[in-house]
Amino acid sequence: MQDNINSSSYQQLEQKSKYTNMFLRWFLYLVLILFASYFIFPLYVMIVTSLKTMEEIRQGTLLSWPSGLNFDSWAVAWGGRGYGAGDTFLRPYFWNSIKMVVPAVFFSTFIGAMTGYVLTKWRFKGDQWVFLFLLLDVSFLFRQFCYRWLERLEFWGYLIL
Repeated sequence: MQDNINSSSYQQLEQKSKYTNMFLRWFLYLVLILFASYFIFPLYVMIVTSLKTMEEIRQGTLLSWPSGLNFDSWAVAWGGRGYGAGDTFLRPYFWNSIKMVVPAVFFSTFIGAMTGYVLTKWRFKGDQWVFLFLLLDVSFLFRQFCYRWLERLEFWGYLIL
């Protein structure tokens, strides 16, 4: 008799737990969708605004769809208008970014993988604290690495500043 009561209460508890887990899972998905929307929204505004004409930008809101696809602004941003000394465009700066980012990512990933492998095999007293401080300092070291790489590329004449 006692076993029947316990098994039925366990089944009820398990059923209640399923509903609770399902509710929490849907709540988690809702929160993740809200955060993703919050971070993707500026990208949406940028792309939609880039496809509008200047008249549509002046008279419309940021969220309205363009009346038609207009890629003229993309061509001007990439190649410039050709007016002279004040003409700035993205092409040389884009290639500067590629020249800086690709080697920086390659070298920092390679060096990080090699040192990470060695550090996982090295055990000593207080190693957990040392590894915690290394983990916290990773973002600062990467910034320093990128700044140094930028200085070297500028010194070697690869960057147009």
